[in-house]
Amino acid sequence: MAEIENELAAIKGRWMSGLAGSDAASANWKTLIGSGTEAELRLLALTGQALQIGFVPVPSDKLQPSRPLPELSLPVMPQAARHSFRRAMADNAQDTQITMQILELVESRGYSAHPFDWMPRSSHSSDVPALYAPWTDWLNNDVGKPQQETLSEENWDGWFPAERRSAFTALRTIDPDAARELLAAKALDVPADERLRLIDLLSNRLGESDIAYLESLEKDRSGKVKTRAAQLLARLGACASDAELVAELAETLALKRAKLLSSAKAVIPKKLKNNAQRKRRLELFSLVPLHALANAFELTSLQFVEGWDLATDERCNHAFISMVANTGDDTVPAVLASRIVALKDDQYALYELIPRLPGTVKQQLIGDALAIEGDLFQLAVDLSRPALGQLKLESINKSPDYKAMTTAIAEIAKGATNRKTEIALAHCYTTLGLLLDKKGADAAIAQVIASGTLASDPQLNMLQLNAALTPSSRSIK
Repeated sequence: MAEIENELAAIKGRWMSGLAGSDAASANWKTLIGSGTEAELRLLALTGQALQIGFVPVPSDKLQPSRPLPELSLPVMPQAARHSFRRAMADNAQDTQITMQILELVESRGYSAHPFDWMPRSSHSSDVPALYAPWTDWLNNDVGKPQQETLSEENWDGWFPAERRSAFTALRTIDPDAARELLAAKALDVPADERLRLIDLLSNRLGESDIAYLESLEKDRSGKVKTRAAQLLARLGACASDAELVAELAETLALKRAKLLSSAKAVIPKKLKNNAQRKRRLELFSLVPLHALANAFELTSLQFVEGWDLATDERCNHAFISMVANTGDDTVPAVLASRIVALKDDQYALYELIPRLPGTVKQQLIGDALAIEGDLFQLAVDLSRPALGQLKLESINKSPDYKAMTTAIAEIAKGATNRKTEIALAHCYTTLGLLLDKKGADAAIAQVIASGTLASDPQLNMLQLNAALTPSSRSIK
């Protein structure tokens, strides 16, 4: 190494003096650079390479090769779809929600992403679909080894965290009591954030047998875990409530007869005097469980939700919806969601309820969601998750937004351009690409291209991805 350093120093010294560096080069280097006018250029390239490669530090003996990237349970998407996938992901790189929806569309057709096209970020390990749990664990370099057997107390520590959550979800579905007992035995061994994620999974098949364990979490070290346990207890009607707070909130509401000659009751927010009172009422909705408030009016939770007035106070509506989403039993979110969608107004208030809705209820609400004008199919997309890419074009083409879309396409074909209309169309194409089945996507693309839009137009990226994802034998039916 010292010989090379001396040689390079001599060459650079001659160059700095305006002389030919080749006279200081060794015999081996003179053979490589030859002679003539380009000899000095070859020597320059050779010395530059020597500086870059010859002086790289020797790797430490402690370096270990990385573990192989784990295989996923679904095959990689077809080669023909990968280009459209990359374009769609690049278009929406700043929108985490849409990128997750794209992954769900791919998964619903029976495929996974190619690791060269997309990899989860380790910091977002809890936000990606469960399909990619092995990859998030690999990126986090979590210790342990993936397991094939059922999750148990004996092999708990052998699972990577994300894969363990997936295994726990499966166990909770099959045997809810065994899952709860396992969590009670091992939850304190994991960090608070991971413990919160696992306890949240108890919402699946939540029952009275879970009460004792949830009550024990009142002593948990994490405030977030305590809050979540209290919300789950409230859904079972077993959460202790502060009588003074319940009475204070009830005082801001009024119970009236819904209609003349009817026994049905309507719950209406009172008109309060000042902003301080209104702010306090909104705060109380987050502190009082639904069943306790209903009891204050001698109503059941279901009667209270059916009687809640959705027309008087929008801010109160949102606070009440949060209360139902967090503390209502399993029967009431679907009832409230149906009422909100039927009004075809302020549909964004529904989003907090969607995680509490069973798949069958979400499917029933999609038709009503498509009838909402100006939503650009967005609510239908959220109700369809995670089974995206399943709707037939015939179920969409009667919606007001689809009719408005076809009218706008026709106007643009005639040369009537409007920037606002073009932006709305681009959003429509994106949401349709997430909603439609392959046949519908093919038809939508053909319709847009017939109006004069190029097939390579970036606006069609999501539809093009949909059309390229031919359903596999493992697609969601």
